[in-house]
This record gives sequence, C-alpha cells and structure tokens, in this order.
Amino acid sequence: KAGLQIAAVYQDNNNAVQYFSTQLGNQCGTRALQIAAGTGQPAGSAIYFATDFNPTGEQVTGPIADYFRAIAQVFAVAPTRYAVGVYGTGLTCRIIRDSSLATFTWLSQSTGFTESAEFRPQAHLVQVFPSRTICSGQVSIDDDIAQADNFGAFTVAP
Repeated sequence: KAGLQIAAVYQDNNNAVQYFSTQLGNQCGTRALQIAAGTGQPAGSAIYFATDFNPTGEQVTGPIADYFRAIAQVFAVAPTRYAVGVYGTGLTCRIIRDSSLATFTWLSQSTGFTESAEFRPQAHLVQVFPSRTICSGQVSIDDDIAQADNFGAFTVAP
C-alpha cells in the first residue's frame, strides 16, 4: 500500500574473486531461483547478483563473467523467467551489461571503486552513502535510488 518496490539481490560471500567461477555461478543461479520461487517473487522481475569488491578488468572478464554466463544458462532453462541483474562497481556493471550477461545494473555505494563516477548516470539503481540504522538502531540499511522506471523490481500485494 505504501508503493514500495522490491529489488532482489542474491549474495553469499561474493567479496573476493575466489567466489566467482562457472561452478559457483551454477550453484548460486540455482539457489537464487529456488529462493525466488519459495518467496513468491513474480516472473519477469530481476534477481541481482552481487560482486561486492573492486575487481580488476581481468577478473571481471574472467571468473566473474564465467559466473554470470553460468547464471544465464541456469536461468535460460528455468520454468519461471527472471531477469539477471549485476550489483557492483561501475567497471563490473559496464562489462557484464555490455556482454549481455545482465539486463539491469545496481551501482555500489563505494564511490572509490573503478568507474563508479563514470557509470553512475547509466545505472538502473544507485546505492547511496552513508548507511543508516532504523528500528532504534537495530537494523542497518543502505538507501538506493532508482534511476529508471523499470529496474526489475516488484511489489508485494497486501
């Protein structure tokens, strides 16, 4: 009723290059689909996959791209269709998007990460700094700005 839109992000550790490979992409893609189905996430919405560190270009075009290729393969044969999104640096978002491995991009709040400033106008979502707490300081959240009408979000019916 409040008009909130939900963007789903899948993240295990994903904060170092060793967490990216074809095998891990298969596992994470499969698990993300199971979670989406189990929570009632509607078909056609996006599942963003996090790359929560500042990788080099070689890391993005190597193991990170392999990870996203595997996710794309898992999603291609899934009974329910979801779009793939990427969360990370400007460099990561640009390369993965331009390789057609993700439809949507979510730029990390880490403004010192590679190509963050350059990519910001192109991102579907931008995470803003600083984080803040809610619920009497018990929950830490990051605010995000949607820069496109369609960023793969969904709403939950009351």
